Amino acid sequence: MHEYGIAYDLCTTARKAAVDNQARRVTRVSVEIGEMAMVNPEQLEFLFNVICDDDPLL
Repeated sequence: MHEYGIAYDLCTTARKAAVDNQARRVTRVSVEIGEMAMVNPEQLEFLFNVICDDDPLL
């Protein structure tokens, strides 16, 4: 279940980019997943939403 680690890193990176750029809110995160990545996009999106749910910046 490496999707959890990827989702966590995406949340952390999005939050850091927002703070570094004095953003009030992140409205979109775009990610391209290659065929060879062996990542389930639906699971990644679900986990990303769960992890970022409590963060008002995200």
